[in-house]
Amino acid sequence: MPYNDPELKRLNRIKHAKKNAELTKKWIEAHPEKRKEYRDRHKNKDIDKFREEENARRRKRRAECPWVRTYEGIYTRIRQGKQGRKRCLAYANVKMLMNPAQLKELWLRDKGSELKNPSIDRIDPDGDYSFENCRYIELSENRLRNRRWHVPRET
Repeated sequence: MPYNDPELKRLNRIKHAKKNAELTKKWIEAHPEKRKEYRDRHKNKDIDKFREEENARRRKRRAECPWVRTYEGIYTRIRQGKQGRKRCLAYANVKMLMNPAQLKELWLRDKGSELKNPSIDRIDPDGDYSFENCRYIELSENRLRNRRWHVPRET
């Protein structure tokens, strides 16, 4: 990290913010007609409509490719673990050794579409996310499995 010292980091951020503000000001002075056109175009944009269209597109994508959502979730947990987030510290040393195509193959192998609430499970909890070490199971089963303090009820 170039700036381990928080004070240096803050000063560098201020320096770059001032530089960017100066460049923006020069551009606005040089292109007043483009600035007005840009401002008007974004001013009249219906933000709610845009957000709704974007959410609909995401829902459609997730419905068509549910394994992509799994991939994004795994990637986020690993990234946050490496950043030191308390909730994801268990993922700090875990590696993602699969790509979305392999997750799709895993989804089809384990019949993820037939599960009520599919969840990715690492067979060996200390292992990485690899094709051999992962499977799709019900979320309720996965939650019970991951609780180390849980004692199964005898029936």
